[in-house]
Amino acid sequence: PYTTLFRSIFMVQENEYLKILIRDNGVGCTHIKKGFGLHHMSERVGMLGGRLDYWSDKGVVLEIELPINHIV
Repeated sequence: PYTTLFRSIFMVQENEYLKILIRDNGVGCTHIKKGFGLHHMSERVGMLGGRLDYWSDKGVVLEIELPINHIV
């Protein structure tokens, strides 16, 4: 029941930001609990001046937005 058939990673530059969208096609869930992994990903993205959003939509989606000036 927890088999993931595919993952997709999409990256695009929008204005002064790099947007990264990571998605899988798992079964999803009604509530995502922010555990160790999501907590530390969010912390690291925040240290770069960005943001991390996540939600479940027929799988799990992570959306990361990073300012370009922190990456270069």
